[in-house]
Amino acid sequence: MRKLVFFCLVIFCGFTANAQRLLSWLPEFATDNTSLNITVDCTKGNQGLLNFEGGNSNNIYVHVGVITNLSTGPNDWKYVKFTWGSTDPAAHATALGSNKYQYSISNIRTFFGVPAGETIKKVAIIFRNASGNLKQVNSDVSDMYIPVYANAEYAVRLNLPPFEPRYIPWIEPINITVGGSINITGVASANSNLTLKLDGSNINTASNANTISATPTISTACAHQVFLEGNNGSVTVKDSFSFYIAPTVTVAALPTGVQEGINYNANNTSVTLVLFAPNKNNVQVIGDFTNWTADCAYQMKRTPDGNYYWLTINGLIPGTEYGYQYLVDNSIKIADPYSQKILDPDNDQYINSTTYPNLKPYPTGLTTGLVGILQTAEPAYTWQVNNFTKPDKRNLMVYELLIRDFTAEHSYQSLIDSLQYLKNIGINAIELMPINEFDGNESWGYNPSFYFAPDKYYGTKNKLKEFIDKCHLNGIAVILDVVYNHCTGNAPQAKLYWDAANNRPAANNPWLNVTAPHPYSVFNDFNHTSTATQYLVLRSLNFWLDEYKIDGYRFDLAKGFTQTVSNTTTVENYDASRVANLKRYYDGVVPSHPNTYMILEFLGTLPCQEEQEYAAHGFMLWGNNNATYNQCTMGYVSNSDITPIVYSSAQKGYNNPAEVGYMESHDEERTMYKNLTYGNSSGSYNVKNLNTALAREEAAATVFFTVPGPKMIWQFEERGYDIPLNYGGSNVANKPPHWEYMTVPERVHLYNTYKSIIQLRLNNTAIFNNTNFTYDFNSGLVKVFQIADPNSAGKKITVVANMDVDVKTKTITFQTTGDWTNYISNGTGSGINGATGSNFNLTSASQTITLQPGEYHIYISVPVCTTPMPTATSPVNYCQNATAVPLQANGTNLLWYTTATGGTGSPTAPTPSTTTIGSTTYYVTQTIGCESLRLPIVVNVTANTPAPTVTSPVNYCQNVTATALTATGTNLLWYTTATGGTGSSTAPVPSTTTVGSTSYYVSQTQSCGESPRAEIVVIVSAVPAAPVVSSPVVYCQNVTATALTATGTNLLWYTTATGGTGSSTAPVPSTANAGNTVYYVSQSNGGCESPRAAITVTVNAAPPAPTVNSPVSYCINATATQLTATGISLLWYSSATGGTGNTTAPTPSTNTAGSTNYYVTQTVNGCESPRAVITVNILAATAAPVVNSPVTYCQNAIATALTATGTNLLWYTTATGGTGSTVAPIPLTTTAGTTAYYVSQTQACGESPRALINVVVTATPAPPSALQATAITLNAAVLNWNLVPGLFYTVDYKKSNSSNWINLATSISTATVSLNNLEPGTDYDWRVTANCSQTIINNYSVAHFTTSTHNSQITNIKNGFGIKISPNPVNSSAIIDYLVPGNGTVTITVLNAYGQKMLVLYNTMQLSGQYTLALTSQLSGLAKGCYFLRLQQNGKGYFVKFIKM
Repeated sequence: MRKLVFFCLVIFCGFTANAQRLLSWLPEFATDNTSLNITVDCTKGNQGLLNFEGGNSNNIYVHVGVITNLSTGPNDWKYVKFTWGSTDPAAHATALGSNKYQYSISNIRTFFGVPAGETIKKVAIIFRNASGNLKQVNSDVSDMYIPVYANAEYAVRLNLPPFEPRYIPWIEPINITVGGSINITGVASANSNLTLKLDGSNINTASNANTISATPTISTACAHQVFLEGNNGSVTVKDSFSFYIAPTVTVAALPTGVQEGINYNANNTSVTLVLFAPNKNNVQVIGDFTNWTADCAYQMKRTPDGNYYWLTINGLIPGTEYGYQYLVDNSIKIADPYSQKILDPDNDQYINSTTYPNLKPYPTGLTTGLVGILQTAEPAYTWQVNNFTKPDKRNLMVYELLIRDFTAEHSYQSLIDSLQYLKNIGINAIELMPINEFDGNESWGYNPSFYFAPDKYYGTKNKLKEFIDKCHLNGIAVILDVVYNHCTGNAPQAKLYWDAANNRPAANNPWLNVTAPHPYSVFNDFNHTSTATQYLVLRSLNFWLDEYKIDGYRFDLAKGFTQTVSNTTTVENYDASRVANLKRYYDGVVPSHPNTYMILEFLGTLPCQEEQEYAAHGFMLWGNNNATYNQCTMGYVSNSDITPIVYSSAQKGYNNPAEVGYMESHDEERTMYKNLTYGNSSGSYNVKNLNTALAREEAAATVFFTVPGPKMIWQFEERGYDIPLNYGGSNVANKPPHWEYMTVPERVHLYNTYKSIIQLRLNNTAIFNNTNFTYDFNSGLVKVFQIADPNSAGKKITVVANMDVDVKTKTITFQTTGDWTNYISNGTGSGINGATGSNFNLTSASQTITLQPGEYHIYISVPVCTTPMPTATSPVNYCQNATAVPLQANGTNLLWYTTATGGTGSPTAPTPSTTTIGSTTYYVTQTIGCESLRLPIVVNVTANTPAPTVTSPVNYCQNVTATALTATGTNLLWYTTATGGTGSSTAPVPSTTTVGSTSYYVSQTQSCGESPRAEIVVIVSAVPAAPVVSSPVVYCQNVTATALTATGTNLLWYTTATGGTGSSTAPVPSTANAGNTVYYVSQSNGGCESPRAAITVTVNAAPPAPTVNSPVSYCINATATQLTATGISLLWYSSATGGTGNTTAPTPSTNTAGSTNYYVTQTVNGCESPRAVITVNILAATAAPVVNSPVTYCQNAIATALTATGTNLLWYTTATGGTGSTVAPIPLTTTAGTTAYYVSQTQACGESPRALINVVVTATPAPPSALQATAITLNAAVLNWNLVPGLFYTVDYKKSNSSNWINLATSISTATVSLNNLEPGTDYDWRVTANCSQTIINNYSVAHFTTSTHNSQITNIKNGFGIKISPNPVNSSAIIDYLVPGNGTVTITVLNAYGQKMLVLYNTMQLSGQYTLALTSQLSGLAKGCYFLRLQQNGKGYFVKFIKM
């Protein structure tokens, strides 16, 4: 009974283990050729299908594939079966109720079609709804994986505590306290010896078992480890998991001066970490310094208010990067929200080392999820620009840029390399689309997860700083596009407080709304009335300004900064709370960082009171003019009113130029794409023509950039980028940069037009910052804009552009008569219709202009100015590196320039740089009413007199006649010392009588005085003796020679005694020809070469190989004699090359059959000949002939003569002795048994041994046994019996009340056959006969079965016994189907969970087969609970569990 109780508990334990797991499967240890039944519990994991259609949906499907040895990682599924979102019936999962679903795979390798030789490691699976918009996976939203084992592989696994089937299995959080207990269950792939250990101590053992359990009590806090060890007699395998019980949390106030996130201490060896986590119970820091395990030493302290956790970590190595995470409540892993670098296990592998060198590897296998980095003494960036003056926001020319698509390299370095391209246009601000850490790599960046870490896909932190620094060096501000409206689920603010059941932020989330109150939400919406959110946003804003010297921000989706519930209509209403939220951020940044640009993407319905209030407060606002300008460029009059580009227009109503107007942005369709796709036409003029479309972009630019206020260009707009917004399948898909567009002249012309208009804007800020201007933007497609210098004597500007596709006439009143110029124009006529640079004179201000389609002009008046140039001294001369003073000029309202024309004058006089030699021209004007012409002032910087140019050292050999030293310079003076002394104008002649070195010195004198002295070293070297050599050097012909050698310095080798050019490479003599060759060698010292020494190389002729007889043959084991050869001084070898020769001739061994080569040489005059080969063949003794044995016959079958393969066969009836016959015998088959026959063959070395042939005559077999009918249904059954290999079976069946047998199968060699088309509820007899041949004989075995009147298929079978009860759970009536393998009394008993007998339902003699027992009310007296049915026959049986309701 104890055994039965234990069995019952094991059953429950196994059931519980499966029930508690997200994913369970049978068999537990699947191999690639087994079936696999998979069950998912949607109350676990991410709960993606929890309660979907009541938790019992018929619309659940799977997405399945495999991970093989060819997969590169967890996402590299192979042989994926189904299309996502399809409803393939083969992918349908079976609903089990209670949020559980099941899917079966028949044979893993066959099901997926994996070819032989490719190893299946895991089955990857996702359960989903039909459309695929909901999926059930792990809690970290990773895919689920089932391990696949090798055939016969022995393995163990811990199934409890429950785990998630991640790529690396993950134990679900274990939330117990000290004194609590933990349920542990392990399983093995085969019966074996199992041991469970907790912290190294045994907690249970099991022998010859495949499961083991324990429930230990945990008596201490901190880290614990559980091991399961299995040993099957030949190998020991293990599985383990670790868990952590948090100790009592220490409560302590925050240290003084720390803030949320990472606080580096001054000693660079410690750091204080602070995490805001109200209502959490405990937090540990895990990381590189804990080997990624929870450790009590890294338990964080909690502040008295319960809001913060903090910990100081000591012993850090300065400059070392440490990965770390916070483990919150022993279940949530997050990276530090304030970390400035994040490691991503899924995406870092795709970041190339050029973009991000030496990226710290992710700690794969040690943790999961995103990892933060801390680093004391981080390498600092040295800023070149520390006092950048931001461009006036009224004159901003902003370039919106997506790093991912700007260059193929998608890096900060590629931006640095491209700055000149942007600077040339006149860009003075770059607006980067979001660069803080976002999900994935290839993104627009509006899916943020961390607000203090630059995304690594674009480069390192210091490379970003270098880019910003280089921008500032070029006068370009950097604006960041920031996303504070929402964050993704990977953000720690989401992970810390997440409602997994509803897949959204939890109600107690300090930062995020459960659902967004406004209609524009994506991802998870921030609550900007929360102080936690306000702190995060302000910390982030000020961080980028301080750490990276960012110049401003563009706030994405500013309408979402509200808690006011709204829809797409009411969200446009004035929202005082939203205004307060946004002003709070402005006021939290600008006072401490003056002139910071704060730009809102609000895009309200015009006129917008809220936008007007933001503008008045100091914000700038995005102004979307895409649709109206694009109507103009396409040539359509409808919706072509571009008046909203004017900040002071009735539509906008701003009190200052706060609109950042744009014709294109990342959210809008490209105007060029629509020009080419939908452009208007009239006659031969067609906007869909590329050149025409580009010219119309220029026309639009003239009435865009000239309107006061900041302007923005979207990436590549300036080259007429025409790739549609949805290219690549979506708005956010990668787009090609098409830098080759800049080789197309018409596109370059557009670029240059943008450049000219922008430079006009920036060089005339007094004009374009004038608040008085006029415009006509809404009376058709001819657009007119007029503005002037506030000084009445200054320039006037009139802009006109015909955006129609027809010729138009427009009457314009110019601001003044007199001289005007076509500053920018595409006119083809003369005068007022002239091209760029053409001048004309107006005698009347009112002019009627006829404009061709697309014709545009920017006209500038040419005022007469009589102001004289100022006066100044020129040139101004300095010696190099002298201290310069600011330039001076006499005049009024001086303006200084660096160019003769263009540029912006400065009232501050420049101080010339004297660091570089050359001439620089500066320019100065004075303004008295109007600005004068520019006066050039030339500044000459003369180099300090350099030392003269000399050649040193000068080398002489001893006693050689020297010449006077030389130097290149002016007014040379020669010295014998480095300093002091009196110089001589006469160059010295060095003495060469003494070996050694002597220094001479020389200077020159020019306009800036005497130069430093240049040193000339004269080296006198002794002439060396000839090198020491060994001669002669003797070789045999064709022997490999080595390079010649000599003892000396700086050797030179020659082939002649005199003359020629020496080689520093020693020659290798040729030994191809016999004879003598002389080589020569010298040595040199200090450039002085010695006499040549001679080396004679003698090559002696090689003799021929000796004469031999080959081959030499012996029979095996015959007596051999020494080998012989004809020659002098013979040497014998065992190989064709190498080895050491022997003077004694070998005697071949004849012990082994085969061929062996021997080799011999002769030596004449010390030279060894080539080797001659002698092949010795050892002939094997004659082998027995080849036979097939045994030869089998059925009893009384007709036999044929025996056969064998060989030569001169002789047949015998005994193993030895006797006289052989050349006639093969014919065996007798009348008697069952085995008879031996023998056969030999005769060849060159005599008669062989005899080969044995056993002739086996098989007796007529016994009737088949163990007849059993299985899988009995209403109209079918499977008939089975014991298989005897080699026999043939014939099967018949009939109704029990019939005398006519029906043949089912004849002469089959299997022991199972299916019988179909039967009648329900009918008794059948069936019989089987067997013979060793296909002849049918009368030795039948007979059995009986009855077809079902219901679904009686039994799948729970063991040792031939099977039993099932239907239904299960059961009330009172039920049907029991059972299967018995033999003949005898069958007993069916009801037992309770403790093994106690409750009822005997059946006790009757029965034959082998399947039967049905109908129960009406026998079970009605049982109480509710768990019971077992026990089936017994002949002392054996089986159990099945059922529930009584």
